[in-house]
Amino acid sequence: MSAVLGLVAAALYGFSALRWWRGLHGSTPDQSLLQRLAPVALALIAHAASVAVADNMNVAIANALSLTTWAMVFTLLCLAVRHPVESLGVVVLPLSALVVATVPLLQTPESNALEAGVWVHVWLSLTAYGLLCLAAAQSCLVAWHTARLRRAPGTGPRGLPPLATLERLMFHLLTIGLVVLTAAIASGFVFLDDMFAQQVAHKTVFSLLAWAVFAALLGGHWLAGWRGKTAVRWTLIGMALLLVGFFGSKLVLEILITPSA
Repeated sequence: MSAVLGLVAAALYGFSALRWWRGLHGSTPDQSLLQRLAPVALALIAHAASVAVADNMNVAIANALSLTTWAMVFTLLCLAVRHPVESLGVVVLPLSALVVATVPLLQTPESNALEAGVWVHVWLSLTAYGLLCLAAAQSCLVAWHTARLRRAPGTGPRGLPPLATLERLMFHLLTIGLVVLTAAIASGFVFLDDMFAQQVAHKTVFSLLAWAVFAALLGGHWLAGWRGKTAVRWTLIGMALLLVGFFGSKLVLEILITPSA
């Protein structure tokens, strides 16, 4: 049942991405807010249901990817009510479809019985990863839009927002993501026995390094006006640190090492 719901969610994500892409290129009639967002909302419901009915609710790499993706799309849906995020959705929604469709292939049979406080830390962490992944995707759009304007001004999708709007949304996502990441790290020190224990020390170190990168970037933006290539570069470095610290280590431990153990 979980796999079927996942495929339904993937199909709805793909359908939504196609409609948003066609809307950017002006190849579909103007759609109301409800018409644009309803398929995404239905995809989120199917996605959440696929996680809820799974037999093995844990924080292994499959579920971590799935929950992070859900947080990304939920944030995107909320932003879409007030902000022009179709260009970001064209990147995020196909990725979400791929993740939710392939999660059953990565599932592990183990189930983790975690305490409530630890689940708070987990949810905050995955939400922070989702927000900062959106910021990283937005930074790639900023870089692409900047390069396109330099090469051939006036070309590209007609519905793409101005560069200033794209950058403003990127920094908005970075700010919220840093706040949630701060709460996630703080909750880890509160609810986990030892944030520097052998199994989690690398995650803590990489998370703290990423936090420092994002904090430095936002400080530089507010105090010195950092933007453009500098902002894109720092955003991607911070996101890379988070991905290596959490998902990279899970990939090695759960997929590459465990099967041969």
